[in-house]
Amino acid sequence: MKPKLQITMYKLQMRIGRMSSTARNKKRFKLKKLKKKTKIRIYSIIALALALVISYCIVTFADMPTLSDKSIVTLLGVDLAGDEIEITAQVIVPSSGAETQFNKEVVSARGSNLLAALNSISVTEGRKVEFGQCGLIVFGSEIVERGVLNEIKTLFSANTVSSGVLVVTTNDTASEFIAMAANLDEDTSENLARLLNRLNTTTEMPMLCMLSFLNGEMGESGSSFMPIVNLRQQDQSVQGEEAEAESEAEGGGGQNGGKDNPVGESDIASLNTAIVTKNGVKVGELTQTETQGLNFTLNESKKGRYNIDEFTHSDKQFESLYGHIRRKSVRTRTSFVDGKPKIVYNIDVRIQLDEDVSLLGLNRQDRRAIDAVIRQNFENKIKSEVESAILKSKELDADFLNIKHRFFRTINRQMIQYDNGAGDFLSELEYEIKVKVNLN
Repeated sequence: MKPKLQITMYKLQMRIGRMSSTARNKKRFKLKKLKKKTKIRIYSIIALALALVISYCIVTFADMPTLSDKSIVTLLGVDLAGDEIEITAQVIVPSSGAETQFNKEVVSARGSNLLAALNSISVTEGRKVEFGQCGLIVFGSEIVERGVLNEIKTLFSANTVSSGVLVVTTNDTASEFIAMAANLDEDTSENLARLLNRLNTTTEMPMLCMLSFLNGEMGESGSSFMPIVNLRQQDQSVQGEEAEAESEAEGGGGQNGGKDNPVGESDIASLNTAIVTKNGVKVGELTQTETQGLNFTLNESKKGRYNIDEFTHSDKQFESLYGHIRRKSVRTRTSFVDGKPKIVYNIDVRIQLDEDVSLLGLNRQDRRAIDAVIRQNFENKIKSEVESAILKSKELDADFLNIKHRFFRTINRQMIQYDNGAGDFLSELEYEIKVKVNLN
């Protein structure tokens, strides 16, 4: 190539390079400008959205009722009053004054049905009534005889209260229960629902929530149970003696140490039995032994206090021994034997014995022998209680132990065939109870 042509080609390449560089710079500039505009638009949209949210919150919260505008229901009682439903509620009501304080009040209302009665309470109080914090629903003795399934369905479907609220019944009217609950000492009154809920995790008393009750009634078993909780009015003379003794112990002046006696306080009378319901109607009542047997079939109860009665070993009399259940597990095995349903309960329990004078001073060999007898006594007692609950279920023809549900859950196909054959499940049910107790 000639030198002149080479110079021309070189100049041409330099010119093209300068042109492409200029184009790239222009493109880069346009891209930066576009990014800047996009950022501005995004920030504008975010600012607008925030402004809308803040405006909505201001309008919403300005119209929201404050605590001073509400009455909070903590306990709810349901009774039958002729052809009407009467509800009684313990409510927390704010008091007027410079500083907002909250007082307990008992209010009641009636209606043609439960929903009408609940609406009447809002009118009676003149302020918005909050049922979401209600921890306990009590049904009177008369209404459980008639049936409570419709009322519980109403509470559940209307989403009036939490589905986890505890449901119990009482031997009195629910209105009397709520009135006495208001006179419980402060700690018990404020934590009554919490106390009963704690008992659900112990072997002392079976508890159940509204949803569990509905599951039992509406499920395969078609039956459930409801704990009985009774309150009582303390004798005023006993209260006066206790207050006087307390005053003297504190060195207070005068008969009452300058304090008024707590007049008319209530306390918990009993909570160790339950009723059995079928289609929401009470069909029977469990004894304390049968209730304890029911509780031992539930996996929810894992701890609690337990005892065996006095017994004799090697011509030596031992008093009643107490212990704490530290662990409990319940496993079941379902099957059909010769065409009949059979359930096997395997219950493992670990018990820590309380220190007892009668067990002190024993040598190792005697203590081992005594421990074996103690284990056997605990096992026999648990087995007897569970068996009593099963026999009660057969007697009432009410599957409050939820055994039928266990069969449907574990051997569904066989159970459907048996159910279609119109077999009498509870009367034909065979059972075996295996209990193993370990002592700490």
